[in-house]
Amino acid sequence: MKKASFLKNWQISWTEKSAVLRHINGLEEKHFVARAKDPKDKRRKILLVTKQGLTELQRARNLDQKVHKIITSNIPDKKLQEFESIIVQIYERTMSDK
Repeated sequence: MKKASFLKNWQISWTEKSAVLRHINGLEEKHFVARAKDPKDKRRKILLVTKQGLTELQRARNLDQKVHKIITSNIPDKKLQEFESIIVQIYERTMSDK
């Protein structure tokens, strides 16, 4: 592996880990998740969703369903299925490039 390629991959990987940790810290500050020690491996933490986190998740899902119903109410099912198919293809191409 070329040095430049390795450094680029390492940098992307580190940035992604850093972003994930920031999001987890934010969720923890809002008491949506909690960290627990892994009894089998002291170096690891287990991430648990709290009762407050589950409540907020359900609220977000309900809101998502309402919004989806509103924005798609006048669009025929066939058109929505075509759109979803195209989005899936775009996503798969994007992910295969990584």
